[in-house]
Amino acid sequence: MGSAPEPAAATAVAPGVIDLVVDTSAVIAVLLGEEPAAAIVKQLHAAQQPAVAAPTRTEVLLVALVKLGEAGRLLAERFLHTGKVE
Repeated sequence: MGSAPEPAAATAVAPGVIDLVVDTSAVIAVLLGEEPAAAIVKQLHAAQQPAVAAPTRTEVLLVALVKLGEAGRLLAERFLHTGKVE
């Protein structure tokens, strides 16, 4: 039996090419500080061109509003704009 192959080295992404699509559950996990939040943030920082689809942005804001109130919606808006939760 052979060993597992080494992961491929990160390659440069051409301008305008999305290399990570972020979904609602990932953003909400970060906002709520759930267990996978650190790994999600690490992947976001490693991505050269992450993206959130327009319908997903709307869903994130609605879910944050329902779960966390207006403060949560504002936090989600800030995270979607800056990628930071403070």
